[in-house]
Amino acid sequence: MDPGVVWSVEIGRGGQFTPLSGGQYHRNLQLRPQTDVRRKLYEGKTKEGSVLSKGQRIDVLIISAKSMKPDNLCKYRYQVLSKNSRYFKMIDFVYSYDYSLKINHCYRLTFKKCNQPPMINKIICEIERPVKTK
Repeated sequence: MDPGVVWSVEIGRGGQFTPLSGGQYHRNLQLRPQTDVRRKLYEGKTKEGSVLSKGQRIDVLIISAKSMKPDNLCKYRYQVLSKNSRYFKMIDFVYSYDYSLKINHCYRLTFKKCNQPPMINKIICEIERPVKTK
């Protein structure tokens, strides 16, 4: 090991040098990758704005969640599970002030009628995850 480098362990920033105070540098090592498998039920790519929010009730699978601290919002990536919807199998983003939605869980939601940004109006209930059919 290099005696001039202070070594520390941080998750998620493997292999980068980050400056410390006093002109020292430490190398961020990733000992064990933190993986949280979030599988989509159906194939597809995320396309922002593909699902229009018109106040409809819709069943969704939450794929990921990201906290947006300055605005106190949460940005959810979801896949539409409602088979009777024209947005079936589409993947998009929606925002909410409620942080109670869990990743890999399915919910019945209503959207607000505004489209920019798409927002969750009400969480009706948590539903059972459907079995994927071919």
